[in-house]
Amino acid sequence: MGALRKLRRKSHHPEYEVEPLRRTEASGYRKMSEVLLDFARPLLDEYRDDDFQSIIGFSAACWDISFMPKEKQQKELENLLDLMEINKPADRQQVENQARMLLERKKSLFADDKRMVMNYRIVDEGGYNQLFVLSSPLETQ
Repeated sequence: MGALRKLRRKSHHPEYEVEPLRRTEASGYRKMSEVLLDFARPLLDEYRDDDFQSIIGFSAACWDISFMPKEKQQKELENLLDLMEINKPADRQQVENQARMLLERKKSLFADDKRMVMNYRIVDEGGYNQLFVLSSPLETQ
C-alpha cells in the first residue's frame, strides 16, 4: 500500500490528526502571488495584458526596493530604470513616477508584509496567466 493511501486511511481514524503538507493560512499571510497581484493592481488595470510579465517584474523589484533604507532606494530605483533601458526622458519620468507610487503603496497598504520576492514564474495556461512567487521572510535585526 502506498504512503498516500496509508495517510488517507489514517486520517479517517479518530486517533490521528493529519496536518497539511504545506502551510497555507497558518502563518497569517496570504499567498505571495495574491499579494503581488494586489500590489501591482494599478499598473495591471492601466496596461494591456501583453505587458503582464513586465509589470510583475517591475512590481516585484519595487516591492523589494521598499525594504531598503530611504537613501539607498533612490540609487536602486535609478539602477532599475537603467536596466529597463528607457530612452525617452518623458518615458523615464513616467516609469519613475509609477515606481514611486508603488513604493508609497507598499508603505501605506502592505507595510506589515515583510516578505521579499526571491523569484517568480508566470505560466501561460491557455490564455490565462498563472503567477507563482517564491518569497522569504525579511530578517529582522
